[in-house]
Amino acid sequence: MYGYDVGFSLDAQRRVLTYGHAHEARVESETLERLRQLEPLLDGVPIERAVRFGDVIDEIVREAEAFEADLVAFTERPRRWWRPALARIVDRVRRRVRVPVLALVGGAR
Repeated sequence: MYGYDVGFSLDAQRRVLTYGHAHEARVESETLERLRQLEPLLDGVPIERAVRFGDVIDEIVREAEAFEADLVAFTERPRRWWRPALARIVDRVRRRVRVPVLALVGGAR
């Protein structure tokens, strides 16, 4: 599951370049395709793909509860600046869910 904050973009003359709903549809389509490509790596594991828009913490918790997840797993992005943000997200999710939370660092891509 991926979370995004999507609204709309403006250029210098205040004209709308991208409407939020059009951008959301494109992001959702691209992300679901990336998730589909990962499914063979999880052979035999029940999978549900979801793309949600809104507060990252709220959406992860909501989806974990709706799916009745046994585990919430995170992977680290290959950028140093992401590590502190991921740690804060993992801590906040861990406080709100009743299942184990796993943060994978430095995994193969």
